[in-house]
Amino acid sequence: MLLIYTLSAQPALGESGLLRRWLLAWLGAPPWLQPWLPWVDFADRHVATAAHFTLYAALAWAWLAALSTTPRPPAQVALAAWLLAALYGITDEWHQLHVPGRHADVHDLLTNTVGAATAALLWLHNARRRLTG
Repeated sequence: MLLIYTLSAQPALGESGLLRRWLLAWLGAPPWLQPWLPWVDFADRHVATAAHFTLYAALAWAWLAALSTTPRPPAQVALAAWLLAALYGITDEWHQLHVPGRHADVHDLLTNTVGAATAALLWLHNARRRLTG
């Protein structure tokens, strides 16, 4: 949660075209790179989406590890971990409203929730397999 909060507090991470700027700062502006820049812009959004998905899947997994030590049925543990991660996603988007250069984004919130749900469902599937077999 601290990592997510720290990343969300970075004004520059909210800007579109961040990947393009980093690439140009690292490589300069060689002529061979120019035809590839539209693909870089396309990838920029997908890298951000993958980062949201992965960070919230990891957060849900951490909650699963903590909650699985309780004497609760696996379905309740998975649901609680998903809810805790999804609720943190809501607070994270609210936090970004107060960071200059950042904004709340429904797409990000949905991606966060799906990442957390994926981790919870995979964990639940494995927990049920261990119980039955």
